[in-house]
Amino acid sequence: MRRLILLPLIFLALPSFAITAEEVIEAVDANMAYDTMTAVSKMEIVTPDGETRTKLMTVIAQGDNNALITVTYPQRENGTRQLRLDDELWLYIPSEDKVLKLTGNMLRRSMLGSDFSYEDMMSSHDLLEDYDAELEQIEVYRGRSCYVILLTATQPDVTYRTRRVWIDEELLVPLKQQLFAASGTLLKESTMGGIARYGMRWYPTVVVMRDVIRGSGKTTVTTSDITFDVEIPPGTFSKANLRG
Repeated sequence: MRRLILLPLIFLALPSFAITAEEVIEAVDANMAYDTMTAVSKMEIVTPDGETRTKLMTVIAQGDNNALITVTYPQRENGTRQLRLDDELWLYIPSEDKVLKLTGNMLRRSMLGSDFSYEDMMSSHDLLEDYDAELEQIEVYRGRSCYVILLTATQPDVTYRTRRVWIDEELLVPLKQQLFAASGTLLKESTMGGIARYGMRWYPTVVVMRDVIRGSGKTTVTTSDITFDVEIPPGTFSKANLRG
């Protein structure tokens, strides 16, 4: 998807919907899509044993295809970079002066010890390319009326065989997502908050990811200093730039 106090859930039984699931997903894309974006992100990792770790990083992105994430804190990881180039993901480890192309199961490993995988953080394919969408119901979540959409994979190589997404009916941003294995096992759950307006779009600035299989920990990513549709220097998204 390009790009409180928990209230009791209220289910609205409707015989039909005036909008399709595909139209909802397309509207979300139209609301959240951008040509370019820069930002600063703070990642707070709470491990299953209760330890807390904090990381800071800068983010530069261009549409769905290109993104560069650079770790700036802690010092021992300063300069670590992750580059998305179309369908390829690359990692630079400064302590070893090593550039790695991430493929296969490597993409599903924990990113920087967090609840996000490299694939979670860097992948931004249009969901409708890989999933069929079904509008299950309209439900009140965190006091907001939401479309609840079930996404079922149409491609064999996707990480999550099904997804269930809660999308704010008015603001057209996702507020919650559940990610499932082919067996139906819940693997991860994410919630989005800090919804802020940037020009004509609404955008979530806080994402909390919980790896259900990993345990009781969680990872919170708070994004600030967001700037959309800015000029990005040529060569930013290149393997040559991974070393800085």
